[in-house]
Amino acid sequence: MVKFRLLSKEDKDAIHGASLEVLEKTGVKVSNDPALLILKEGGCSVDGNVVRMSSSLVQEALKKVPESFHLYTRDGSRQHTVGGSEVIYNPVFSSTSRDAPWIASLSSFESS
Repeated sequence: MVKFRLLSKEDKDAIHGASLEVLEKTGVKVSNDPALLILKEGGCSVDGNVVRMSSSLVQEALKKVPESFHLYTRDGSRQHTVGGSEVIYNPVFSSTSRDAPWIASLSSFESS
């Protein structure tokens, strides 16, 4: 099996380092009160709806992430493996409760 490598280890390390800096210094906006409580109880700094995570907290959490996991449909069938040597390409749309596909666009993300 051919492995698909888009980024070098150095590139991945640079992105990871930059993401740690953003999470620790800038933080992320979280607009869900139960999520804010969980993050605060988990050791994050919460200021209003801005959450900051120390690099050490993120590194410890990453140690607990499994190498791969499975996704299933609502009826429990058709699993996909995420991680490991599996690569999944998905279209940028989602089902809605109205049985019509929701197609992602830049404006839909800007308005959320």
